[in-house]
Amino acid sequence: MKTFDDIQFKVRENFGQWSGTLQIGDFLLSVVAGERLFSLPRTFENSIDEFSKFEVAVLNPEREFVTDFFVGKIDDDVLGWQTREQINELITRIEQHENI
Repeated sequence: MKTFDDIQFKVRENFGQWSGTLQIGDFLLSVVAGERLFSLPRTFENSIDEFSKFEVAVLNPEREFVTDFFVGKIDDDVLGWQTREQINELITRIEQHENI
């Protein structure tokens, strides 16, 4: 079972943010944090460990947003202010879908 700790983050200093992805079967989980994003804090930090909440999205193989398929109806393509625990729950839902 994959977890938040399996996400490989890269710094995008020119955007003032961190960006990470995790491939789960056919789906790609995108997790970002930093300036102008739905994360806490909403500033650029020196380490991903300094963030407590993140903006996440799930994309299908065609790279279309399918976040709402896993979490129910949402008003956007992304979920904001998600904790590590909530991200782990989302990863589990995606993995369970992949194992059907």
